[in-house]
Amino acid sequence: MARFKSNSLYLKDSQKIVFGNSDDSSLYFDGVGLRLDTVISGVDPTQAYHLTTKYYVDDLISTTISGIDDHNELNNIQGGNIDDYYHLTLVQHTDLTDGGDSTIHHHDGRYYTETEITTISGDLSTEIDSDISTHESGSSHDARYYTETEVDAAFVTFSGTIDHDTILNYAANEHFTEASIDHGNIAGLGDDDHSIYSLADGTRAFTSTVGGVTPTIDAHLATKGYVDSVSVDKVQSGRVTLSGSDTSRAVGFTTFGDTDYTISVILSTTDNTTPSIYSMVITNKADDGFTAVFSGDIIDNSYTLEWSVRHD
Repeated sequence: MARFKSNSLYLKDSQKIVFGNSDDSSLYFDGVGLRLDTVISGVDPTQAYHLTTKYYVDDLISTTISGIDDHNELNNIQGGNIDDYYHLTLVQHTDLTDGGDSTIHHHDGRYYTETEITTISGDLSTEIDSDISTHESGSSHDARYYTETEVDAAFVTFSGTIDHDTILNYAANEHFTEASIDHGNIAGLGDDDHSIYSLADGTRAFTSTVGGVTPTIDAHLATKGYVDSVSVDKVQSGRVTLSGSDTSRAVGFTTFGDTDYTISVILSTTDNTTPSIYSMVITNKADDGFTAVFSGDIIDNSYTLEWSVRHD
């Protein structure tokens, strides 16, 4: 229920001031803001802070734009300030979208128009054709380059057999014939450049065996075979210890190369009480040995076969 306080009328939330006989014409606070459930009529405003009527607004709008029915009559639509928009005429739009590149399309110096490209390409094509013709004819190019004809001719020249005697522009005595080279005039003859060869003074030894032939005069180098054949003593001798039950014994010595030698053999014993009682027969005589066959079995290990050979 409404009440007065300090000359003010207080209403609780949802309580209304009703005008007339209908609840629809009421003024109340809905907990958020002041609400009026009907329209308010008034008079035309005179101050900026006055609420206005619908009539005042409609009349102002009608008066302001009623005379404007042509888009082109709008003011300031061609821009001038930031975020202003520009409008094209039909002719301008056609030029921009239908090939009017030389009349409406503007660009900076980095680009060429179609007309400029056409002109330049025509001139460039003419220049290239002229240059190609000039280079093909070989009439005009600097010395750093060859024409196709010159290159073909050069390859034909080099593809054949080159005759040294036909080579031009070499200085006198710059080339030598094989017959004109004198070994004694070659520099560095005393240098030891080839370690794979033996030196005449014998200071570099051989690293492997060296083959040869049988020498015929005193100054010739000798082979091992020749040395062996002449260095064997004319007389060779030795002793062989016999074992009990031996019936023969083979004797070897350095070859004489033939069997032209004489054999001497005797049996000796260290047992002075039992002298040798054996005789022998020589068999299997060869250039490097023989066999002594005893007349009976050797009775113990005290016997020694002493032999010597003398070449004739």
